[in-house]
Amino acid sequence: MEPYTTMIRSLVGKRCIFVPGVRAIILNEEDEVLLQQRADTGCWGLPGGAVELDETAFEALVREVREETGLEIRQAEPMALYSGPHQRFASPGGD
Repeated sequence: MEPYTTMIRSLVGKRCIFVPGVRAIILNEEDEVLLQQRADTGCWGLPGGAVELDETAFEALVREVREETGLEIRQAEPMALYSGPHQRFASPGGD
């Protein structure tokens, strides 16, 4: 199955769309936070990504962390929800 955002983009073009996402704050034994350097922008950030259709937020978190770091998430606690116009952003590809 093609990614949900790819399918939506084929239908609506460059219009603004709502894409829920997840981010993981992963701490080691010294309470240091794991950051990754993005391949597309070079910026440092938390592992995470978009939630796919029919996927729970936890399933997306597990998948994204595994894809981006190779780590397996066994448990997670939700800690924040952000939404609203101040959360709009464009990806490096223009979406």
